[in-house]
Amino acid sequence: MKKVVLLFISLLSFNTIAGQCNKLNTKQANKAKEIIENAMESSELFVVDRYCESCLDNYPKPIVVDEFSIEKEGSASQLSINDKVEDIAYIFVNGVNLATMVGCKTIAVSQYID
Repeated sequence: MKKVVLLFISLLSFNTIAGQCNKLNTKQANKAKEIIENAMESSELFVVDRYCESCLDNYPKPIVVDEFSIEKEGSASQLSINDKVEDIAYIFVNGVNLATMVGCKTIAVSQYID
């Protein structure tokens, strides 16, 4: 029984950690757009990293950014990279966590990728 309770608590805490910064306010969305646009201007091939420590990722997964957009979702906005909505808590631009740069609070997320 104790193992079942621990498993349930683990799953519950994972669900609260997942989806941390997939909904952005206008200020955060504009800042994310500005950061990505500036980074894209400085290189021909723009790559961000997706890395989720709480998901137990072993290593960052590079994403070549062909296109991105900020999509309005009700009163919030979401970042879409290559037509896939991303949680910016797990996106790193030039090794720095995007959520940190736009002021979205995260749990169990590093500010930098080593």
